[in-house]
Amino acid sequence: RGEIEAQEMTVDFLPPDNLAGLRTRVIGEQTIVAMYMNNRAAESLSQHQVDDAYWWARSAVLQDPQYLPGYNTLGVVYKAHGNLAQAEAVFRHILDAEPDNTMAMSNLVPVLASLGRTGESERLAEALKKIRPFPPFHFFDLGIEAMRQRDFARARDLFGQEIQRNAYYDQAYFWLSLAYYNLGDLKQARKQMDEAIQTSTTSGGRAIYSAKLAWLKAAHWR
Repeated sequence: RGEIEAQEMTVDFLPPDNLAGLRTRVIGEQTIVAMYMNNRAAESLSQHQVDDAYWWARSAVLQDPQYLPGYNTLGVVYKAHGNLAQAEAVFRHILDAEPDNTMAMSNLVPVLASLGRTGESERLAEALKKIRPFPPFHFFDLGIEAMRQRDFARARDLFGQEIQRNAYYDQAYFWLSLAYYNLGDLKQARKQMDEAIQTSTTSGGRAIYSAKLAWLKAAHWR
């Protein structure tokens, strides 16, 4: 039974020329440290060292509050220790950010059942069954294709779906902003560009998004 999310990424330090053709995402040092701490928490859990797992998972969350797998591990630790109310709170925190996070959903189902809330547990289990497994960036890639076809309404919906699964992916917010701009919704375009700034992990990315947001506000203020 897998309760802790397997990471679908490889952390590497290759020169840019060696990354051609690979999908990459720049992450900050705080995320790398949080990933290490999360891995240590998972190792501790596998060895039934629940107290150690708690401190590692807690440290991962404090190190990078946007690294949701750390919260998932913390929730699993709470569940293993019998702290069901805390486990529920942590899994719901993940789902507040990413409503279609299947790992958090699958972990929350037995927690609700153990709390005696059978109806909620069954409804969540049914909702989980309806979510089809899609590869990483599936909706984002479809959104880009919709933008190429100038189907901006479809692109808006697809980028929104990507954000439901990946709440801290700045490129999704950036392209969602462009979709709204092309639909004439400048209020939402500015809002999503601001989200891109907030979720970007690089100073260069934040600078680019900030410049575009300033342009939206100065040239198209309504």
